[in-house]
Amino acid sequence: MNSPCMVSIITPVFNQEKYIEETIESVLAQTYPYIEYIIVDDGSTDSTPEILGNYNEKIKIICQQNQGQSAALNNGWRLSTGTLLSYLSADDILKPNCVEEIVKVKNKSCVIYIDYDLIDANGELLKHNLCEDFNSKRMVEDLICQPGVGAFFTREAYESVGGWDANIRQIPDFEFWLRMHSKGDFFHLAKNLGQFRIHNRSGSVKAVAKQNSDEIIHVMSNFVTKNPKKYNTKKILFNSYLFSSRSHFQSGRFNLGFARAFQAFKILPARFLKISSLKFIFSGIIRKRIYQFILAIKNIRSVRKNDQ
Repeated sequence: MNSPCMVSIITPVFNQEKYIEETIESVLAQTYPYIEYIIVDDGSTDSTPEILGNYNEKIKIICQQNQGQSAALNNGWRLSTGTLLSYLSADDILKPNCVEEIVKVKNKSCVIYIDYDLIDANGELLKHNLCEDFNSKRMVEDLICQPGVGAFFTREAYESVGGWDANIRQIPDFEFWLRMHSKGDFFHLAKNLGQFRIHNRSGSVKAVAKQNSDEIIHVMSNFVTKNPKKYNTKKILFNSYLFSSRSHFQSGRFNLGFARAFQAFKILPARFLKISSLKFIFSGIIRKRIYQFILAIKNIRSVRKNDQ
């Protein structure tokens, strides 16, 4: 009789007192019984350590000085025992049958990822997010990171490519998937099994440092150097500058936003002038404001409902 598949889920946490308990409870509520849950507290200074203390008997807790998300994850994976690995951000949620459904298809590929909801700070639904089926050219050339919350991968593949690069602060997950995709195709489990939370501190809406906005350029330039003929080099570099431009605009650095946009234009002028490219760049200017507007509308509706 085959032994059951042990699944190790790692959550790195730094000052997430508002959300960490809900994240923990979502893992403890899984219908699949063979789960090793490890939380790495990356030097939290709020009440996160006290909240974690309430779960000492149910999960493994590792405390370390603040070293960043990548170092925390690598530490957790190094100490884990599962044959199937995953990570769960400290503000995201797995639906109760997520791991059970993943294990059913664990032999499909080295990486399995799911569809998920986008939720706001209060857990209200913003959107059902349907991920694309995996396509390596879409990942590499269009910079589409198909795996999101609820992505699982084999220990064998992980040990082959190594963990997250601690020198990369903004896109360590994408860089990890770039390395991982060389080990085989990814399997898209087209079921809604998780929730990705968007709030003011989320990377998708918050301002980021200058060097972090340019990370995508450096990561993809290195990738092109190592894979000079396999993919469309111009398209990769064009999209890298496009992504960087949007990030600078989102962070309020308009001069750098225009500078990176001009670099993209020089690489592929005709592609730059397409409506889709221009919309993508300037969405960085309005992206955060649109999210704040949605939250304001939700808050107004909530106040009115409470007053009734």
